[in-house]
Parts: sequence; C-alpha cells; structure tokens
Amino acid sequence: VASEPFVESFRAAVRATSRSEERECIVICYSREVLGQSGAGHFSPIAGYHEGTDSVLILDVARFKYPPHWARLSDVAAAMSSVDP
Repeated sequence: VASEPFVESFRAAVRATSRSEERECIVICYSREVLGQSGAGHFSPIAGYHEGTDSVLILDVARFKYPPHWARLSDVAAAMSSVDP
C-alpha cells in the first residue's frame, strides 16, 4: 500500500502530464506482481489518465505479454512502492 501523500503526488503528476501540450511523459518502474501479473520489476510509460475512474493507461513495453491496459492509480502507486527482492 502506498502512502496517501505519495498517491496524491503521483496523481498530480499524472494529471499535469496528461494535460500538458509539451512532449512530456511519465515512465514508471513498478512490480507487475502487485497488479496481479507475472514477473517482478518492470518499466512502462503511462499513456493516459481517466479522472472518472482514477485510472491510468499503461502501455506495457512487453506487448507480446500484456497489451495496453487500465489500472487504478492507487494500485499503480502501490506497485511503484513495492521493493523488488
């Protein structure tokens, strides 16, 4: 579980980046296991934010394994807070 200050900070960064007209992006390092996927530490870009469901669109770089998918922002924050053994 990610701390509330971290979740709020991450949400603010995702909102700002998704609304930006600059060439900005967020790439996350996260535990796939925390999101119910196989594998451990992984990097992928965030492609969008849906405020109504508070979800982010993850463009998994291993497209052969996981297509682009939506995940709750708080779950992604928890996956980013997990320490890879």
